[in-house]
Amino acid sequence: MATMWATHVAGLYIIEIANGFEGTYWLQYFFTTSADEALNLLGYEQKPLWDTNMRWAISFRMSTLRLISFNYDLWEATHAAARARERATAKHDATCIECAQLREQNAGLAAALPAEASRCYKYRTEYPRDPADYNFVNYAAYTLFPPLYLGGPMSSFNAFVSYMRVPSTSMPLRKMVTYAFAIFRIYATTVLLLHFVHLPALAR
Repeated sequence: MATMWATHVAGLYIIEIANGFEGTYWLQYFFTTSADEALNLLGYEQKPLWDTNMRWAISFRMSTLRLISFNYDLWEATHAAARARERATAKHDATCIECAQLREQNAGLAAALPAEASRCYKYRTEYPRDPADYNFVNYAAYTLFPPLYLGGPMSSFNAFVSYMRVPSTSMPLRKMVTYAFAIFRIYATTVLLLHFVHLPALAR
């Protein structure tokens, strides 16, 4: 666990200090050509693709945080699962207002819903999964799931798998449809503005 934390955090700091390795001039020393030819070969005569299309370092940071979360949750599930489950259940049964609200909301459907459906996000984060859930398929899904790159905050692996198994019931269908319509309206407004209004001209 200490090795994992040290290597991942060191990698994040190195990438941050090196600004995504955009100035990797030292690579020219690994080529037998001249410095100018090496720069041409590395594409330094052109603007780097990751400047215009995608800043890979940001995506890598997010992926690394997910790898740390997966490793930590796996370690806890294999070393201290019983204690962590008991602690999470006792704490959220006694003091969690959101869990109490979900239990009250789902009272009429308690027989049809899993117990996990009446638990909050923090409980799902703190409650270790079964060791079988820490497999490559879930690992890849958690690392590559696109919405996790767009919406924050960071979701832990435990919570991600929990919501895949048992979706949240905190938002009723009517409210969810209203929220989806609001997002579509914002998207449509943005597209229309970008299509009909030359935005750079507004700054002049």
